[in-house]
Amino acid sequence: MCGIAGIFSPQNQSGKYSIVKNMLNHLEHRGPDGEGVWRNSENTCWLGHKRLSIIDLTEGGFQPIVSNCGRYSLTFNGEIYNYIELRKELEQQGCLFRSESDTEVLLQSFCANGIVETLQRSIGMFAGALWDNEEHILYLFRDRAGKKPLYYTNQGDALWFASEINAFKNNKDVSLSLDLEAINHYLSLGYVPSPSTVYQEVLEVGAGSVIKVASDLSETFMAFWEFKIERDRRISRFDAVEEIEALLQESVSLRLRSDVPVGVFLSGGIDSGLITAIAAMQSSRPLKTFSAIFPGSSFDESESARQVAERYGTEHHELIIPSRLDDLIIRVGKSYGEPIADPSIIPTFAIAEEASKYIKVVLNGEGSD
Repeated sequence: MCGIAGIFSPQNQSGKYSIVKNMLNHLEHRGPDGEGVWRNSENTCWLGHKRLSIIDLTEGGFQPIVSNCGRYSLTFNGEIYNYIELRKELEQQGCLFRSESDTEVLLQSFCANGIVETLQRSIGMFAGALWDNEEHILYLFRDRAGKKPLYYTNQGDALWFASEINAFKNNKDVSLSLDLEAINHYLSLGYVPSPSTVYQEVLEVGAGSVIKVASDLSETFMAFWEFKIERDRRISRFDAVEEIEALLQESVSLRLRSDVPVGVFLSGGIDSGLITAIAAMQSSRPLKTFSAIFPGSSFDESESARQVAERYGTEHHELIIPSRLDDLIIRVGKSYGEPIADPSIIPTFAIAEEASKYIKVVLNGEGSD
């Protein structure tokens, strides 16, 4: 989980370094391992990055990153799980690499294969901003399921983007006002449907999509993926089980690609139990698992989690969720840029805080950032 932020304007924005730096300060918790700010020669595009180093822990993984040809600059949050396979293909095409990072693979692929084809072939969770120095176009993109967040606001004289809405706040150049219709949706549904947010001026980049921002700040929406249902396909129960198991095995294997240890949020349910079992059998090092415990509650599945942890020999950690949640709820509220009614965010936030003391990466049965 890295943090990205930036500004794009038709006018020279030579004094924006301190503003981008301030936006990155609001994203400090997302990337404590490094910080970078890049600007183009005309000072019209500024890209910022807060790094959480997962792949290639050296300086080769620092961002923003500029392509060998000089055309593209990229700030990126997430991971491209099939970057090894993509890199081999690019090397066969003659591409030369300066690092071992998945971000450079993505950037090189943009140069060789274009924006849409690259994203269609990239397996992962990601959000990013790509600057095209030849066409003077900014691209904002987000993964198929929208696992990694990306927000933007077009203020008329400049377009701002960031991993979190909080990065836009307390900035005199960004106007924010509550969207009453969005609040109505929240009270009815428990969340604000994408691409809207609780603020009229802020939108969310849609899952599986690219937003092309021209030099006059006009926006063009492009979808690079949509969910398709194979309605005519028939498969037996046995074959379905076999196929799902194979897909799970492959999915977990790809997500274990990391230069740092990977853990699992183990609730005791079926989803996290399966992920733990598959990850433990594939991992070359002891797996760390983490569980939130609700003593005396019907939600407490700690005994099931312990049984799974014992069976697969994980290094198991338990966190007792207190009966009084006053302080925890305040910290959760400050971390979200807009209201959300999902009660599971409270134990998830607490166990994430605990897990961050030991590891940087976890697998779980949920996809939200």
